[in-house]
Amino acid sequence: MTRSRVRLATALFTGVGAGCLLMAPVVRASPSPDAVDYALAYEEAICGAILVNPTPAGVVAAAALIQRDGWSGYQAGEILVMAVTDACPNQLELLQRFANRYAGVALEKTV
Repeated sequence: MTRSRVRLATALFTGVGAGCLLMAPVVRASPSPDAVDYALAYEEAICGAILVNPTPAGVVAAAALIQRDGWSGYQAGEILVMAVTDACPNQLELLQRFANRYAGVALEKTV
């Protein structure tokens, strides 16, 4: 995945990170290089976690796994979008539905 593709994916699906995950959103122009590297390194595992349970609960579970590694809720959303865009783009619709449904809602922390 190229960095420009990552930025495009993040711009298209910022609702996943900005409105749905556990922490108040912070507006950013693009994800940090560390987040990009993490997404690339763990994209198969992230997609696997979502594919086990391709529902909003599965998205929350995948985000919780990312947060256990020290990422904020917002960063977990960015990482989810980057990983799914590259490794399992068939799940982008699920992320978009999740973002649309939970935009602006603080979810209960599950970790």
